[in-house]
Amino acid sequence: MLLKMKKKKIKIGFIINYRLDGWLGVTNYYKNLFEAISQENKKDIEVNILTDFFMTKKEEEKFKELRIIKSNLFNRKSRIIKIFNLFSILIFGKNFFVENFLKKNHISIISHTNYLGKNSIIPSIKWFPDFQELKYPKNFSFKQKMARKFDIYLSSIHATRVLLSSKSVQKDLKKINIKAYKNSAVVYHTTYLNKKIKITNFYKLKKKYNIKKKFFYLPNHFWKHKNHLVVFKAIKKLKEVKKDFCLVTTGNSYDYRFPNHFTELKFYIKKEKLNNNILYLGIVPVNDVFSLVKNSLALINPSFFEGWGNTLEHAINLKKIAIVSNIDVHRERISKNKFLFNPNDYKNLSKIMLNVINKKINLKKIKINKNDNYLFNKFGKNYFKLIKKTINL
Repeated sequence: MLLKMKKKKIKIGFIINYRLDGWLGVTNYYKNLFEAISQENKKDIEVNILTDFFMTKKEEEKFKELRIIKSNLFNRKSRIIKIFNLFSILIFGKNFFVENFLKKNHISIISHTNYLGKNSIIPSIKWFPDFQELKYPKNFSFKQKMARKFDIYLSSIHATRVLLSSKSVQKDLKKINIKAYKNSAVVYHTTYLNKKIKITNFYKLKKKYNIKKKFFYLPNHFWKHKNHLVVFKAIKKLKEVKKDFCLVTTGNSYDYRFPNHFTELKFYIKKEKLNNNILYLGIVPVNDVFSLVKNSLALINPSFFEGWGNTLEHAINLKKIAIVSNIDVHRERISKNKFLFNPNDYKNLSKIMLNVINKKINLKKIKINKNDNYLFNKFGKNYFKLIKKTINL
């Protein structure tokens, strides 16, 4: 009798060697991706976190169900290692040390952060969340723009495939590098509502964060392109007819490209006497993020630019109204609960907010379809298809 051969797992390596709380959007993206992979095909895929010895025990807790492999090959602080890795790929078309390490640990493919070289026997997928430098070049120094362009160029040669988060981003890539564009694939992502997440009720939330009024929620980091100012102007306008409301904001207050940005916004709040209408909570636990979403009047994302963005996904998954800028990527996401506005038009934004307060816009009228949150099931499925296709190239 012939014995059945045990099917080998596809072991995917993710090089994650940055401070996890310093890049929360990407960290949450990974957590959602890993959950989607697990739910889609846990038997055939194993996720491996490849990192350095600077990852803390607290950070490891975020990936406690996954295999974590540490090595100095991924040392985030060593400039020499980074230069050596780059020149190895440029000269030999691969890094022998990294390749041998991956083979030793039976890694089938590297995903998202690195390319392994055109001559590497292990395929690699390079992920680009967006190409903001194309539309907002003033947000980047000349050095940063050149570095990003060089990274795309090298990816077009030394990555097996390029991964993007939206068709809008794919259109941008076509303008930058046609070879990378032809070798690109789009996999939409979304947020995952873990059963362990307990939604805090409105009373407890108000008590914890001293929220005294009904509130809109803006969960964006205070980066300049996130465009908080248009919402602050809308609130000033709205105060002329309504008093009993506020805006709750969360996220990182520091923008390294524009270090004075948060201070300037605080000055505007003080000058226009909006302190009682705008409440900044800083970085809050993920349970509280979802609780704030659920208990808000509506979510707002006024951003000038997004690669995909989670605000609309939060609103869809928690059945809330989303007031979002009319940028391409927000138009691309199919949903019934979104209301678009020009990110430069605070008057129109204030009208939409007023309609929400007055219940002229409400979820009963919208009738969100249960299938609107279809993306999570497709997230894992489409990513697994991409992995299998890339390995077989």
